[in-house]
Amino acid sequence: WDECESLRRRILEERGEAKVAKAQAQDALLESEAADAELLGAREQCEAAMARLRRSQAMVADKGQQLQQQLADRAAKQESLSRGIAEASNRFQQLQATEEQ
Repeated sequence: WDECESLRRRILEERGEAKVAKAQAQDALLESEAADAELLGAREQCEAAMARLRRSQAMVADKGQQLQQQLADRAAKQESLSRGIAEASNRFQQLQATEEQ
């Protein structure tokens, strides 16, 4: 009879340990699922930030091209004005030379 009682107690203890282990496993699973969800959210935030960065880089590149074009346009206008001033100066000198004769 003592052996049966001892065996019964061991079975009850093992069942209790099994229940604890099962509860711990369920807790671990829930923690794992929560961590997965957190990582997924972080990944989505990272992808959104990368998309914003790419848009910003594209806008900066476009603005750089616009500024380069404006600089080229100004340089061309300055060159044209310089030629016009040089031509006017030459004509003025020619007129002065003609008047002095």
